[in-house]
Amino acid sequence: MSGFEWAGPASASVAALLDILIALLIGQWLNTRGKPGWQLPSLLGLVFCASLLVNSASMAGVPLWAAFAALPLVLHTHYGLMWLAGATCIAALLLDNRYRNGRASTAVIIVLFVYFRACTGHVADAGMFSLAPLVHTVHLLAAGAWAGSVLVFLAQHRKLRQDGKWFDSPSARHLSQVALWAVMVVVLTGAANAWRVLQLGASAVEPWQQPWSVILKTKLALVAIAVLLGATNRWSIMPALDLNQQRAQRQFMALLLLEAVVFVGVIGCAAVLGSTSPPM
Repeated sequence: MSGFEWAGPASASVAALLDILIALLIGQWLNTRGKPGWQLPSLLGLVFCASLLVNSASMAGVPLWAAFAALPLVLHTHYGLMWLAGATCIAALLLDNRYRNGRASTAVIIVLFVYFRACTGHVADAGMFSLAPLVHTVHLLAAGAWAGSVLVFLAQHRKLRQDGKWFDSPSARHLSQVALWAVMVVVLTGAANAWRVLQLGASAVEPWQQPWSVILKTKLALVAIAVLLGATNRWSIMPALDLNQQRAQRQFMALLLLEAVVFVGVIGCAAVLGSTSPPM
């Protein structure tokens, strides 16, 4: 397992939180007619600023409280430029929400933000305008659509119960349809990502036994569990939802909650992957 490099728990934790917020943002766009409000983009901006400090400290090899001194140098690196582009997207999202609140413009800003974020990772080594960052961007968007739709549906269901209602069957069917398409895109783009990285590390000794590959296998196992849970909901539980069976509704929500828990593990693995050196 030689050549193992990891940016550390702080970097991975902030990256995981960013991924969750991006997923929620995409989920909101898909389920609330493109109106994210100002709270979620603002929280995303705060965490994005925290990511700059954490990664600056890691890049400069200094404690977190000394990271401010390294910011001028970090902001002139490729990572710094991509961070500035991402910060511009968050500012544009807040301005768009304040003055336009358009569905199409919100989508464009989210896609650009995810693209710039993708370009801060390993895929940037292939070049910003190469196929690798584009594939990874699509992968992140599809993963965000899948996880975000589940998380937003759970939040909406909780609000329904507070309002004295129990279940929204049309929204459940919409969620299932979004998840179906998102899973197919996630699998295809994820396979392309893994193949590219492992091809680059083909000369490494036992590439599948290196830390990056072990984390990848853990992530794949969790994704398989999430797919199984989602498939059970779609093919076994959904038909009974059309009959308004409360037992089926409870089963649907229980499986969806389990799926959300699994997503937390998937996002955690993805964050650690992004801060771990691939096989070399």
